[in-house]
Amino acid sequence: MRFTPSIVAHLCLLVAPLWAQSPLGKFVYKFQDPRVIQLLEVRGANAEWSKTIGDGAPIDRPEDALPSVPVGALHLVLGSTKEYGILELTEASSLLSDWTGYDRLAFSVENASDFMIPIDLTVRDKTGTSYSSGHIWLSRARNRLEIPLEEIRDSKGHALDLAHIRSLRIDIHSAEKFERDLWFYNFYLAPARRPSIEATPRRMLLDFGPTGSPLIAGAKLVTEKTAYAPFRGYGWTEIPGDAQAWLAHRPDRLTGDWVWADLGGNKASLRVDLPDGDYRARLYGGNYSSKLLPVRSFQLNVAGQPMAAREVDPATFYTEAEYFRGMNHWYEEGEDTYRKSVAGLYQTYDFPFKVRGGHIEFVWRGVMAVFGLLIAPEGAEFEKAADRVEYVRKQEFLSNLQRPTPPEQAPAASDEEKRRGFLVWSRSYEEVVGPYDRPAAREQNPGTLRLAAARSDHAHVTVTATPLRALGSLQASLSELRNDTGAVLPSHDLQLRALKYMWDGWPATLGEGCLFPSGAVPSRDNVNVTFWISVTPDNSVIGGSYRGRLSLTAEKGGSVVLPLEITVYPFTLADNHPVSYAFYRGSDFNQSYSLRYFLPQKIQYYRRLLQAEITTMKSHG
Repeated sequence: MRFTPSIVAHLCLLVAPLWAQSPLGKFVYKFQDPRVIQLLEVRGANAEWSKTIGDGAPIDRPEDALPSVPVGALHLVLGSTKEYGILELTEASSLLSDWTGYDRLAFSVENASDFMIPIDLTVRDKTGTSYSSGHIWLSRARNRLEIPLEEIRDSKGHALDLAHIRSLRIDIHSAEKFERDLWFYNFYLAPARRPSIEATPRRMLLDFGPTGSPLIAGAKLVTEKTAYAPFRGYGWTEIPGDAQAWLAHRPDRLTGDWVWADLGGNKASLRVDLPDGDYRARLYGGNYSSKLLPVRSFQLNVAGQPMAAREVDPATFYTEAEYFRGMNHWYEEGEDTYRKSVAGLYQTYDFPFKVRGGHIEFVWRGVMAVFGLLIAPEGAEFEKAADRVEYVRKQEFLSNLQRPTPPEQAPAASDEEKRRGFLVWSRSYEEVVGPYDRPAAREQNPGTLRLAAARSDHAHVTVTATPLRALGSLQASLSELRNDTGAVLPSHDLQLRALKYMWDGWPATLGEGCLFPSGAVPSRDNVNVTFWISVTPDNSVIGGSYRGRLSLTAEKGGSVVLPLEITVYPFTLADNHPVSYAFYRGSDFNQSYSLRYFLPQKIQYYRRLLQAEITTMKSHG
């Protein structure tokens, strides 16, 4: 295969960051042993040194290379008081004073509380000139925060004297009636990384999000408070005061944070200084709500011309095209999870524009939700830059997926099992069936599947098929179930659902995600296919044993029929237990409040949703 010079240059652009050896960062403060606690200024909290963070977890290794020295964490316990907590690191307490020659200040905080906590960060130099961040929100998890040193300026835009830093103060804006635990660690100055996108006067990547959010290397941070200033060459010239910045830490640095505002009849304007010429831009964002549901209309105008727009039709909102995007995705061995779960689900808009007069204005109306904005000269330079951003996003996303390892060998199988293409086994529904689990001897070829329930009770039995080859798909079906007198168990008392494996957490692991209301599952690899049979006999069901069959049929293989016996006890469970219920916090009604935009037309939908949730609670006793 021959490479043309242009192709070679493009490949070098993609892999160059992998060749460079990262320079070392420098600690601005080392929590290396308990003695440092005595030097700190702490108010409104108890301070202690710790060699681990929350729940005994090891201290994260930062992505930047640092000197190999012992490190620990500062554990702050905020008591039940109305007093805010304050942590101050000073030159007298061994704070590093010379911050020159570095790119950004980084530090980590583990928030073990049950709610988000805002903090303020203030840095002062020897003249008393100070930089203040405003509120930085700490999620209920590990937070890694970054502050670009070029942004450490006072309120008038004057840079601090980075060669003579005197103090770093953190104000913790949380006063509650119970204790809160925070671990601070890895305070250091990070060197400049090889940029993913080399910024030039004509090419840049703006990354929108809150102060402290990590950036793609080479990107410029735009918060909800980044006002235009000549030293930046970009910033807001108009934005509502209630605009918000959000941080989700996933799926990548660009789309893991964003700036959002419901503009109403107003607008938001972003100025970018650029030499005159022809450009192309890619907007990462669209008509999302603050919870990343596309629920409102938006329009982006550039030089007075509409360049991107989208609306949502309430009639189609609750479909796979909108709210239920990805609902029919099933995990497949070797899949491109980025393409399936990220690239196709985040809105992007490409458009050309011309600059005349040395700057351009991007103007949003409706709702504004923006993750990033890539700008480059029209043509090959833009295409290369856009490809590079996608490459970096994909690599970062994939680095946070902990894929299960497929088995090296096929499981032992009889001639009959080889002909039909799969093993059959049954495990208690209270135990996990992983993607590549293999059955214990007692679980194989279960014979009759049995379960028992009283009226108003809820009982389950599972059956798993382990593919021996690609089956195309696997179909499960239930026959009619009858007792000895010929009475039929009502079909509405039965549910047949497939276990769907889904990504969870961050970094993400693949595990049991949900029971999907389907009797058909794609099966193109070695991933287990598990079906649940659930029964909830209603009060009209006659007690006794109901017998039928469960059939499993492979599209590219054989089938197996398993006898199924459901025993219904001749009594009803009482429903007068002294128990109170609440809606699950992630339920459709509670979390997806976006339907408020469609009221009053959808008020009946709300009522049906409430009724359905209450009915489900009662069906579980």
